[in-house]
Amino acid sequence: GGNTVIPEPRKFGAFLAANDGNGLLVTHVPANSVAASIGLKSNDIIKCMDGKDIYAPSDFSLLFTCQDVEPIDLKVQRAGVGLIDVQIPPGDEVYSVGMTIEPK
Repeated sequence: GGNTVIPEPRKFGAFLAANDGNGLLVTHVPANSVAASIGLKSNDIIKCMDGKDIYAPSDFSLLFTCQDVEPIDLKVQRAGVGLIDVQIPPGDEVYSVGMTIEPK
């Protein structure tokens, strides 16, 4: 048989921190990351993902690893703006969250 090629995961790339059970705080968004390309910014708070409330980093990574063909809809709280909709497009490659959870 032929060799199976495992695609290199696309890194979402945002650095996230727990936010006392109230979503995930985006602490840093590298310039060339998927997170930057969809418009996430530092200090955004990811509140909801595909209709599911996010309380802890594990909620986010669990939902994320199941995703490969459908876009993901995020609800993001942004200071001075309010709740905005951000969509992570589906990837041909397998996404990996590629996020760093910073200690409190």
